[in-house]
Amino acid sequence: MAKNNKSSEEKDQDRFGGVGPIASKKLTGWNHEHVQALTLLNWVGYGLLIFFLVDIIEIFHAPRFMNPAWELETLGKLTERIAVPLIGFGLVFLGGLDKRGDLERSWVKFLSWVTLLAAIIFFLWVPLGIVDTIRINRAMQSQITTQLDKQTEQAEGQVTVIKQELDKVASPEDLKAFLNKLNLKGQAQEVEDPQQVAPIKTQISAMLDNRISNLDVQAQTALTTQRTTLIKRSLKWNLNSLVSSALFYCFWRGTRWARRQHR
Repeated sequence: MAKNNKSSEEKDQDRFGGVGPIASKKLTGWNHEHVQALTLLNWVGYGLLIFFLVDIIEIFHAPRFMNPAWELETLGKLTERIAVPLIGFGLVFLGGLDKRGDLERSWVKFLSWVTLLAAIIFFLWVPLGIVDTIRINRAMQSQITTQLDKQTEQAEGQVTVIKQELDKVASPEDLKAFLNKLNLKGQAQEVEDPQQVAPIKTQISAMLDNRISNLDVQAQTALTTQRTTLIKRSLKWNLNSLVSSALFYCFWRGTRWARRQHR
């Protein structure tokens, strides 16, 4: 009956692979509550790693490799979630191998090599992220330049037509009709004296010229804003990737015990 009814401590030893007096020595300083708490933390770590794995599957669903925008955005999504696997690995590795069974030891060894793979991937993603940033900036500049040329061409055509009509204005009545056509009814009501015609025509001509020059200013402002946002995100994500690589490498270096042959 004594053999069949093991104590709770002996059951914990068997759960983690301990047998007889050797396990008792390995569990020196650990009571039943400590072992249970450590086991719970290990399983929380496994759960966090599973959550991150699901995120990876979602992120890499329908991948668009060689697309710089997708590659940089993917780096951002991964680094924004990087705290989850880091905490997960830390909890999984907590406690070493002494209180684990053979199957769990194999998993811990495998996860130790996974940290090295993650360190390499995040390290290599840094130069890729820099190249992607340069490519995105060039594409963005080309797109805005193309849009500016198109808008400028359209605006110049409209301004040419309006100036041709403006040249035909010779009297206050003509000017009123012209201003009404431009939806400037408030200014049209103020035109009474023929001497007002020439100054108002000059103002309208200058206003039309400014409209074209303002397009270039607006395009440069938009380009500067987008470029600043791109650089900020790129710096943040690439720095996060570099730090993540260093932390994963530290995990790999610090888990040599998991990769050793245990008898």
